[in-house]
Amino acid sequence: LMTLAFGQLMNAASGCVGTLLVMTGHQKITSALYMMIFALNIILSVLFIPRWGVSGAAWATTCTAVCLFLPAMVIAWYRLRMVPYDRRYWKLLVATALTAGAMLIPVPSLSSVMRLVLECTLATGVFWTTLFCMGLDAEDRHFLTLLRTRLKFLGS
Repeated sequence: LMTLAFGQLMNAASGCVGTLLVMTGHQKITSALYMMIFALNIILSVLFIPRWGVSGAAWATTCTAVCLFLPAMVIAWYRLRMVPYDRRYWKLLVATALTAGAMLIPVPSLSSVMRLVLECTLATGVFWTTLFCMGLDAEDRHFLTLLRTRLKFLGS
């Protein structure tokens, strides 16, 4: 599951670069890239699944996700001179990386529910503490205001 989460982190880090390429008239190169990645996924699955089972399938999917979005970002830069993210993404990536690192801390033997509560609390705490320490953007402050309003509404 952590392997697939890493693949999705790479997906999120690249933004919506595939959609950006298609919307700007570069659908042929995007389709060719998707076909190559599809073939790579089949090849890696054939190689990894017999040896590592479900973990092999997760690694094949993660590798192809990384191999899809990195070239797509390069194509977006080369063709459009656009990067699908700005400096604010680094803050989110740092917060996500620190949260992932915190999730690797061994948790004592607890019941499933207690472990879930502890890990969710730890993940949320590390993520938001990192965001606060790195400074909140206007959008972050707006989100917190909406969340506070919603929680007051539910509490009354």
